[in-house]
Amino acid sequence: FFPLFIDPVSQRGSITFLTMAAIISSCSLIYGSLLVAVGNAAAKHLARHRLLAAFASKTAGIFLIGFGIKITTN
Repeated sequence: FFPLFIDPVSQRGSITFLTMAAIISSCSLIYGSLLVAVGNAAAKHLARHRLLAAFASKTAGIFLIGFGIKITTN
């Protein structure tokens, strides 16, 4: 993967790409941690409310079935 906005003449080669890799990895770690934290909070909330958990489970099942039908018909 070579981004088009990096000029190979003016950049320092591997230092530039290592810096980009570090930035992308850091952003991915922060984003992934945020998703885990939100998912954990949602799971705890659903564990306290059984009716809401049953509704969410059925709704997710309906969406997955619909998505499967959409994939098979395309």
